[in-house]
Amino acid sequence: MRKIYVVNEKGGVGKSTIAFHLAGALAQHGTTVLVDADRQETSYRYYTATENALSFLNQTYAEELADFEIGNKRRKPVQPAREPSFGAIVFPHATTSEQIEAQCANFDYMIVDTSAGINRTLLNSIMGSDSLVLIPCDTKMSDLWTTSDLVKAYENSQATIRIVQREGQQPRAYAAEELQDAGLANITIGSVISTLNAYEDSIRNGGTVVDVPLMPSDRPLQRARTQVTKLANEVVSILAAMEKEQAEVNGGQQATA
Repeated sequence: MRKIYVVNEKGGVGKSTIAFHLAGALAQHGTTVLVDADRQETSYRYYTATENALSFLNQTYAEELADFEIGNKRRKPVQPAREPSFGAIVFPHATTSEQIEAQCANFDYMIVDTSAGINRTLLNSIMGSDSLVLIPCDTKMSDLWTTSDLVKAYENSQATIRIVQREGQQPRAYAAEELQDAGLANITIGSVISTLNAYEDSIRNGGTVVDVPLMPSDRPLQRARTQVTKLANEVVSILAAMEKEQAEVNGGQQATA
């Protein structure tokens, strides 16, 4: 199982948005489970909201399709989003990464949405595991300070830490400079997640940005889908490199034994 934790001690940085939509994109690479370890249960509520929306949209689609087929409507309705492509569970009281991972052993990918002000025992456990830790970060000073402090505190940890840049109001060149000044540029993932309404709109339409139907004129959804797909591809590549490195270490240890 490949383990991904979305972590930031600061709230409002997009952890739940990234975890939820990334789960949808990762599901195209293998069986995926989203674990909501946040007491607010935001990402799990996103999941149930898409289920409820999809149920309503499917019923509406069936009614409109019937009208179309008997000639009462001129245009065939748009097929709603696909069924949820990943599973989701709630685990808000976990104190170790092992507790969470024990529930997810049968999946290819596990992505965990953690809470702001994360329990220090859980954070230490996550950083001490062979997992990929994604830290969403805006280029606001408060976000950069919190993220930089977190990275420095765990720079010698076993986990692989990567920054996911949240694109706000700052120009891209300025953001790159700010990340460089904060000492985060060399661990920042190339894909950027923008603060687009498309991320929440897709939930109302029954799925993640990779699951809902894409209309040719819907450029914000296309942009969001491209961003999340690129992020998922980078995550898969990083995890593969981590596995290769671990295999080489294990092989070296066996050779010297």
